[in-house]
Amino acid sequence: MDTAAIKVEIEKVASSFEEFKAQHKREMTELREKGFITAEQKEHLERLETVMTAATEMKERLERVETALNRTAVDPEKKDLTPEQVEYSECMERYMRHGHREDELKLRGLEQKAVSIGSDPAGGYWVQPQRSSRIIEQMFETSPIRGIATVESISNTNELILAIDRDDVTATWAGEQTARAETTTPTVGEKSIRAYELYAKPKASQQALEDMQRNPEQWLAGKVASKFGRAENTAFVTGNGTVQPRGLLTQTLTQQSVLTTQVAWGAIGWTKTGVNGAFSATDPADILLDMITMLKVGYLQGASWVAGRGTISTMRKFKSTDDQYLWQPGLTAGAPNTLLGYAVVTAEDVPVMATNSYSLLFGNFREAYTIVDRLGISTLRDPFSNKPWVEFYTRKRTGGDVVDYEAYKALKFAA
Repeated sequence: MDTAAIKVEIEKVASSFEEFKAQHKREMTELREKGFITAEQKEHLERLETVMTAATEMKERLERVETALNRTAVDPEKKDLTPEQVEYSECMERYMRHGHREDELKLRGLEQKAVSIGSDPAGGYWVQPQRSSRIIEQMFETSPIRGIATVESISNTNELILAIDRDDVTATWAGEQTARAETTTPTVGEKSIRAYELYAKPKASQQALEDMQRNPEQWLAGKVASKFGRAENTAFVTGNGTVQPRGLLTQTLTQQSVLTTQVAWGAIGWTKTGVNGAFSATDPADILLDMITMLKVGYLQGASWVAGRGTISTMRKFKSTDDQYLWQPGLTAGAPNTLLGYAVVTAEDVPVMATNSYSLLFGNFREAYTIVDRLGISTLRDPFSNKPWVEFYTRKRTGGDVVDYEAYKALKFAA
């Protein structure tokens, strides 16, 4: 199935869902007029409600297939590569299979001659360009926080220093001939985000590398993408800041009244559901409206919900007083699912609903969280340390931390 066919299928899903909503509304209107519901009608309505879940999941699967089809594939015959890229690719494949010293030296020369052949601007991919792209794209698929946070690249240093401007000038009214006294001058603080090392070390036997039919780079790319993507996302959510990024949920958390303007700088405001490990049984969506109110108006543009699948599954069933779902699937290609008008992001590292858990975040995470990338992905072939295995020591340097504590809020599942 090509990309055009997938888009047609997505449009069919969207059309089916619109028909479902119209039929569901007619059913609910009829039942309200009758004032009662039969067992058969109740069963029918339950079947209808499952359509929304099925439609959303189908749309997400189709989009993943479309992404895979659009991803740059490696041309086995290298028809689309420049002569330099062909030379680099062939040299890299020989090096990964056999580890010859002359190929290693040649690779270094090729990288010095044309950095764009085998390295990113930050300092070095030791995999051919198509494979590098695949690793990065897969990391974005498995690390949703990267998609909603701010990402900065640095070089020649191991940390990014940001200026934090939270102060304000004072202003006062004055008459025409009133003397003007000096007003206060704002002060600016700093925030430092350090880049830490993330590595993976997959291995293969020398015989497997010599005999395998597929390019060993393809095997390496899949291993690295999976490992790095999962490790990064965990750190961006729950990392402790010690030799790894500091996550969104490992900050100081302070209870915030909806009527309170903000909590003290350096802490994340939270409110609670009023029920241990669950939403309230009556009007469960009211607490979501409170979370929106807790966020300053300036952050609402671009805000989103972040939670695990279990929490999202529960919120998908919330309805308004006229029995309309508050959840709206994004049934056009590339459109996000929304809840109360704000995008929903699935992040499996956010805790599941439990007593006293922080299982839902809401805010503008592009303002709240900054990810720092120091180096691209580099790979060192090691056939000596663990014979008969050949190890591929692959590493990158990245960091992350909250830079604006007012830009997001948390929901605590507690009484």
